[in-house]
Amino acid sequence: MSLKGSVENLFCEAIEIKEKKIKLYDDLKDKCDDEVGKEVFDILKDLEAKSLESLKKAYEEMKKGKDWVGLCSYIPEKAVLGEMIISKVVKSAKGKTSCSKSFEPFDVAISMEDQAIALFKRFFDMAESEEEKRFLGYHLEEEREHRKLLEDLRYYYRDPQGWFMEKGKAVLDGA
Repeated sequence: MSLKGSVENLFCEAIEIKEKKIKLYDDLKDKCDDEVGKEVFDILKDLEAKSLESLKKAYEEMKKGKDWVGLCSYIPEKAVLGEMIISKVVKSAKGKTSCSKSFEPFDVAISMEDQAIALFKRFFDMAESEEEKRFLGYHLEEEREHRKLLEDLRYYYRDPQGWFMEKGKAVLDGA
C-alpha cells in the first residue's frame, strides 16, 4: 500500500490527535500544583500547537495539489528540550514533589503520544519517496521526544530522589 492513497487519512488522524493532545496538556497544566509541571505541560502544548500548524499548512497544500512534503520545517529539539527541563527541575524543585498525587494523567498523556507515534510510523512505513519519509520522520521523532519528556516527568514525580540521582546528576545529603 502506498502513502499516496492514504495521505488525507494521515492528515485527518494526525490533526485530530494533535488537537486532543493540546487540550490534554492545557488541562494538565491547569491541574498541576507546581511550577515545573505547569511549565513542562505548557511547553508540550506549545510544541503541539506549532506542529499542528505545520500539519494544517501541509494539508492545505496537499489539497491544492501542491508539494506538501517539502513544508516540514520542524526539527526536533531532542536533548536541548530535555536538558532544559532537567535544569529547571534541579533549580526549582528543592524537595517539592507533587504535580499530581495520581500518575494517571501522565499515563494518559503517554498513551496519546504512543497513538501519534503509531500513526506516523504506520504512514512512514508506507512512504514511497525520501521527501515523504523525511516529513513523516520529523513528526515521528517529535512524538518520541514528547513521550520521553513525559516519561522523565512521571519518573520525577514517582521517585524524586531516584530522578535526581539519575537525571539531575545531584548527590543527596547523607548519600
